Amino acid sequence: MKAIVRDDIISLGSFVAAEFKYKEYLEMIMKAGNYCFLDQFKRFIKSGQTIVNGMIENNLIAMENINKNYKYIYLTDTAMKYLYLKDSEEDFSNIQKNRISVKKVDKNPTEKQLLSSAYKFHLLAQGEYLIDKESILKSIEDHIFLMHLKVDKSKYEAWLEKSSDAINLYKKDIQNLKIEKQRIDDNFQKLNNGLNLFDSYSDEAEYRELNSKCINLEKEIKEKSQKTFKTGLKELNLEFESLNDLKNEIHSRILLKNNAKENLNKILIPIIHNISNKETKLNESETKFNKTNKDIEDKIIPKIRKVQKVFENLYNISKVIARIKDDTLEFIIFDTGNFKTAYSYLKQINSIKELNLGFKNIKIIIYSYAEHRSFNLYNEFIKVKSEKEKALNTMKTYNLKTKNSKTKSDFYIAAEKVYSNTPEFEVETRDDFFYMKSYKELISSSTKSIKRKDKEAIDNLIKSLKSN
Repeated sequence: MKAIVRDDIISLGSFVAAEFKYKEYLEMIMKAGNYCFLDQFKRFIKSGQTIVNGMIENNLIAMENINKNYKYIYLTDTAMKYLYLKDSEEDFSNIQKNRISVKKVDKNPTEKQLLSSAYKFHLLAQGEYLIDKESILKSIEDHIFLMHLKVDKSKYEAWLEKSSDAINLYKKDIQNLKIEKQRIDDNFQKLNNGLNLFDSYSDEAEYRELNSKCINLEKEIKEKSQKTFKTGLKELNLEFESLNDLKNEIHSRILLKNNAKENLNKILIPIIHNISNKETKLNESETKFNKTNKDIEDKIIPKIRKVQKVFENLYNISKVIARIKDDTLEFIIFDTGNFKTAYSYLKQINSIKELNLGFKNIKIIIYSYAEHRSFNLYNEFIKVKSEKEKALNTMKTYNLKTKNSKTKSDFYIAAEKVYSNTPEFEVETRDDFFYMKSYKELISSSTKSIKRKDKEAIDNLIKSLKSN
């Protein structure tokens, strides 16, 4: 196996360690959001402490204390350079390594950032996929391509490349055939100009003139042969024979030239037909190619961007993972300390439904660090399902009593609104994250969880007070 070693972005030792020993773990931490708790890593990764020590030794991760017993790890600048630049085609040899800029990881994350990363690391370490933002957005792109073109993005790109190559090949073949046809035309034209082997136009004119003279002579000979005195008949016959011989000679020459032209056409016609067939196929291929690309540019790409924006906002702002697996929308809620109401989450789900993404089922999964918080939200969702059922019964009862009257009462309209705004869904809680409760309590009580801008304001205030 051959590998490229990028000692232009980080030190040789760090790159070798990252590429051949720790790549899997670095990518997992990055997908989780660049952080995880030390105990988490040790809990889910075999020989976790040894691996952590090795990554610290190679300056790939760093560690911070929440208190003397609890710690979290995060990716260093060295790790971020490796992850973001290892496949870059740019050569950084002429730039000092400490001047190479990549996204920096704040060693003091917010409480929400740290907890959100902990949830995602927990899922990734247990083999879950479609957890990180890039994977989710890529899956959305593939899903929309499948909806519209029956193939995912990678297969579309393969078709695009294959079609483009085929179109270019048709164009090249047509160009070569036209060059060959022109070469044959030019060669025959040179022969014709030099030896007059193919142009029978003047011969045909001469033949028609001689033929006309022969016909006239025949009439004259016939008339003289019927007279008593046949003076000049012999001379007329001699003239006729001479003209007729010349006419036959020209006729033979015409036949020879026509035969040569037929032979030329036997060479050119297949080439002309081949050009025509390839031009037809080229036109068909280009029409399909251009139409597909136009549909993608005008319809599919704008839809992808619109949908990705919705899913990205949920991921970044609401700390919700929305993903489509098969025909099910999975809506994973992470409890970072501030749950929304069930109706608020359902409003977000309705905004996804309005995008017409073709899923048939909705599955809501609740992750929390505390059992009571998890079940409180779960019960909210169950209550919403019950409210929807009540609304349906209200509508049915009203329709029975009024015999489906077109005029609806206010309470019917209210029930209809509840029913239509509440999607069908399944909801479940997961209890495998309750071990994080002690971490949450420590994070909340730690000064490290204070927002950076607030911490800076406090530090500035302290400095100001000291100076006074």
